Amino acid sequence: MMHNSNSDNIKNQLDVKSNQQFKRRGMAIFGFAFMKDFWKSLQTHPTLSDEANRVYRNFNYLLLIGIADVAFLCVFFRNVQPNWPFLLVAIELVSLIILLAFHRKGFFYTARYLTFLLVITLQITASLVHGKSAGFDYILLAIAVLPMLFFSSPKSYISLFIISMASLLAIQYFFTVLKPSIQLEGDGVYYWNIFLTGAIIFLTLHFFKTGYEKKQAQLTRQNEAIHNQKEEIEQINEELESIINNNTEKLRTQEEKMSAYANIHAHQVRSPLARIMGLVHLIDLEPDSEKALREYLPKIKSNADDLNTQLKEVSKHLNDMDSEKGESA
Repeated sequence: MMHNSNSDNIKNQLDVKSNQQFKRRGMAIFGFAFMKDFWKSLQTHPTLSDEANRVYRNFNYLLLIGIADVAFLCVFFRNVQPNWPFLLVAIELVSLIILLAFHRKGFFYTARYLTFLLVITLQITASLVHGKSAGFDYILLAIAVLPMLFFSSPKSYISLFIISMASLLAIQYFFTVLKPSIQLEGDGVYYWNIFLTGAIIFLTLHFFKTGYEKKQAQLTRQNEAIHNQKEEIEQINEELESIINNNTEKLRTQEEKMSAYANIHAHQVRSPLARIMGLVHLIDLEPDSEKALREYLPKIKSNADDLNTQLKEVSKHLNDMDSEKGESA
């Protein structure tokens, strides 16, 4: 009995471990699939064009950088007393995650504008609370130029530029009249904010440069395509013009030949026909019709043969001209 009980316990433990491994494996697969779909949704949006998707993708990257920055600040502020700066940064972290979700859902303008307003507000608060030595005011310089990448309307990015620069100037004034309420220990946040400001400005110029180069490359390809099409059209026009000129010349030559041939053969056909008509008239004038027939009938037959020969030549010539027209066509 004891042996059976131990065997059952071992079997149950193995089953539990197997189920746990299966669950962990299933959760890992689900997590990987979720992250893959999530990352794909950050790259493109089905309602946007290629250029708009590029802006959409870059703003999502910016939000991820902002979320990582705020997460770093959360770690830094977790032991700062009083703890309300930590709570403020935590609220900013949650707000950025919500704005990222709104941006993925298609609220592009609202999510972008609110993101910049949120960041400006928090930089103003952090600058006044922690003073100039924390370096939060530097980020306002980056925020002043960054919206140009994500808004097509000048009214939007100019308004954010004015808000950012006015806030920066106001903060510089308050630094001279207010003392920081919470002095941070060490220079870690200061150096981090300087690095982040430089990184944002660098990325702004990089995105602008790459976007400009892509536009120029696209315009170059379009100009080359237009130039090639123009050359093809000009070549086709030249070939058509050459064909038309050749056909016109052939028609003119054929008309001249036909006209000349018609004049010649009209005379040649009329000549035996006129003689036949004259002979018939002489037969009518003769009182002895039998004598007239015996005398004039061979002449009529001879002229009729001449007329038949001329008509055959005209027919042959016309057939030859029809054949030439068919070959030229």
